[in-house]
Amino acid sequence: MSNFNDGAPRKPKQWMELGRNLVPLFEGVPIINDWQNKTLKLSDFKNVFQYGIRLDQDTDFDIDNHFIKRFAGKYLKSSGAVLGRKSNPSSHYLFSGSREYKIFTVPKELEPRFKHFEHGCTLCEIRSGHGKFTIVPDSISMKSGTGI
Repeated sequence: MSNFNDGAPRKPKQWMELGRNLVPLFEGVPIINDWQNKTLKLSDFKNVFQYGIRLDQDTDFDIDNHFIKRFAGKYLKSSGAVLGRKSNPSSHYLFSGSREYKIFTVPKELEPRFKHFEHGCTLCEIRSGHGKFTIVPDSISMKSGTGI
């Protein structure tokens, strides 16, 4: 995977040229049946405003708690790309290669201290493999009309 910095792909065609399989979405939900097993064409994305990268060959380290961002910024400098929405531009670190899916949460005893966080007790998630995807920046949320 290329190191995108400011030159990150912005259109489905650009991601496909990098050899990535995409998933057309509506409000974060795939709109094509059996998307996990299909290689879609660019024409499948006509009038689609939100799409994700299938994580067959990549791993998304998804940061759900702002305390984890301190760790990520310091120790995850070797990622292929750093992505996110405008309000949280470094919430997803992409790496080449598949890894085991894993979600990291705080212990149950600490739940009351984390209930005010957007994602509750979830700190971060390693998303990878068949049946997983991550929403691509500059996709449009139809609910809010803003980029993801």
